[in-house]
This record gives sequence, structure tokens and C-alpha cells, in this order.
Amino acid sequence: MLGTLLAAIGCSHPAVPAKVAPPPLEFLGAWGTQGEGLGELVSPCCLAADSVGNVFIADVRGSSTVVHKFDPAGHPLLAFYVDGAPRPSSVSVDQAGGIYLTDRSPGNLYIFFPDGSPVRTIHRISGHALQSPEGVAVGESGSIYLTQADDNRVLSINSRGRLLESWGTKGDGPGQFSSPSKIVAAPDGSIFVADIGNRRVEKFQPDGTFVAAWNLPLTDPSPEPGGNKGIALAASEKFVAASDGVSVQIWTLDGKPSFVENHLPPVASPEPATPSDIVIAPNGDLLVLDAPRARVLRFRVNL
Repeated sequence: MLGTLLAAIGCSHPAVPAKVAPPPLEFLGAWGTQGEGLGELVSPCCLAADSVGNVFIADVRGSSTVVHKFDPAGHPLLAFYVDGAPRPSSVSVDQAGGIYLTDRSPGNLYIFFPDGSPVRTIHRISGHALQSPEGVAVGESGSIYLTQADDNRVLSINSRGRLLESWGTKGDGPGQFSSPSKIVAAPDGSIFVADIGNRRVEKFQPDGTFVAAWNLPLTDPSPEPGGNKGIALAASEKFVAASDGVSVQIWTLDGKPSFVENHLPPVASPEPATPSDIVIAPNGDLLVLDAPRARVLRFRVNL
């Protein structure tokens, strides 16, 4: 009997611990420094990424804005001043590296070459002044999409400012808006708009045809992260992400909720990070601009 017992003990195997699933947002790292030197941030508000993962940040400096370009690890590559742009609301980058910046006051769209030299400034489209441009996005075709909060419209223009498409009226029906803010163009051509007054995301085809809408379960509708009237929005080939300055929510491209993170975890700080703006890197990581701490956080999204 003793031999049988010893044999049984010898054949036993230790229990294999259960594999712990990673969190929905898995922290990977952070970079950024507050200050006025090269690559340092004073009052960052808007975030973008290009097709190779370089990161662009609009940083308010009094009555002007500095646009910074960093490599994916946060090393500074470029910085240039945009004079007379005290209220930047959104920054975007096209496939060729061209840089786009909207400013609410006086209501301009600034276009720059990849080296930061100016291409042109657009403040009138089809004879009408830009009215509080809140968001800018550039589609795969090169079309530029702008949201106008004051008249609840989306404009599609070319790089010379010629109007291609326009849609939207004030209301809460399909394709209507109440203070549209951030706008993003997904790789498949879909256009997503943060409809802040109606607390929802709306999805359109590139020509403005309405596709779908879904609600934003805002934690706090009052904050004003970035320059985007309370909502930061991003889209990739796999998912859509939004933040209200407190929480982050992820959906599939057709609006099915994947998860919500009510508070980002404290990262090298006793207080939760503040997602002032967000963007999705080419590899699918979620980049978060934590404006109060002048830093960018990187998270892996585990769907």
C-alpha cells in the first residue's frame, strides 16, 4: 500500500495556474515633458498620428500654437509656430505627411507641408466664412472633412478649399447634429462624427450618406478635453474609440459596444489620467493625450 501511495505521489503534477486575461486597456508606456524647450509641452490640446506612427500635438502658447511632431517613442522631430491661432480645436495628417490644423477663432483651416512650411490658410469656403471649425480629418482619397459647430454641418473640401460635399442640419434625427465636434476618417472610408449635443456618434459614407448612430454613455458631459467640446474620437480598421475626458469606450465599426473603461488607471501619478484627446496608432494601440500632465500614454487594446 505504501508503494502504491508513493507511486501516486510521484505521478502527480502541480496545478497549472489559470491564465489571467489582460485588461481591456493594457498600459505600455508614457512620454512627455512639461516646459517650453524643444519637444516640451505647455498647454497641449490636440493629438494625431500619421501612417508610420509619428505623433503630432497642437500646443497652445498664448496667442499662437506650436505644432510638435514626435517619433513613436516620443523623441522630438519637428516643431513650428502657427501665429494667430489661439484656439486650436483639431489636428490631422494625410497619407503624404501633410499637416492640418483647425482654429475656432478666427475660424481657420491651416494646411502645412510635412516640414511645417505653410501651404495655405482657408477661412472661406464657397463664399462663406468657416464657422467655429471643431474637427478636421483627411480621407484616403485626400478629401478634407470639417465639422462646423455653429451651423451643425460637415463640409468636405479639397486642398484648395473647393466644396465637394456638405451635409447636416440642427436636430436629433439621422444625419442631423447638435454641436458636432471631433470627426475622423476610418481606413475603409467611413466618416465618424461626435455629435456632442445629442450624446452620440454618427457614421456616414464619404459622400455624407447616413449609415448608423449610437449613444455615448458620457460619464460627465461638461468637460472640454482637447479642443473638441467634450468628446475625443478615433477610428481604426477594427474599432472606434471615444472619450469624454474621464472614460474611454470602444465599439466595433458597426456600433456594437466592446467595453468601457470608466477611469484610466493612475500611471506614475496618484490621480487617474485625463484623456484629453485620443488617436489610434497604425499598429492598433490607443494613444491618449493626458493634457494636465503634458504626456502621451500608450495602451494596447485587448478586444
